[in-house]
Amino acid sequence: MPRVSPRAAGRRRRVGAADPSAGGVGARARRRRRPDPRGGEAPVVRVPLEAAELQKYIHNSFNALKISFFNEMRCVAERMDLKAEVETMFSVTRQSAEGMWNPADGTRDWGPVSGPCLPKDVEAFLGWMRSCDLASPLLESLSASSGNR
Repeated sequence: MPRVSPRAAGRRRRVGAADPSAGGVGARARRRRRPDPRGGEAPVVRVPLEAAELQKYIHNSFNALKISFFNEMRCVAERMDLKAEVETMFSVTRQSAEGMWNPADGTRDWGPVSGPCLPKDVEAFLGWMRSCDLASPLLESLSASSGNR
């Protein structure tokens, strides 16, 4: 994360929900804030500058992670000759995976990935992928990342 001078550390930054990087430190920046692309007014949250920067990084990193995950799964499907089924599988995932339709899912501090299904199924999927000479760097990183909590 970029270093912030002590002088700037006390300033607040306006952060819109639809675009966490929108906003700035002064009145000029507030006037230049872009409208919510979905229409209407985006909520405005005042946070310290460091929190606004961190929010922007969290937002963009999560979007990149989600895109990368589905790109990896698309590659797996193609290697399995299931390219024609990808959109159907992703549509079912959008409707059935709680993390896709419940914005709070996974954001509470409940510790590492656990339970009777998630770790077991991820490990089984990774084992199957290895046996098929397939790779998923994102899924491989889950075990290490979850254990770091």
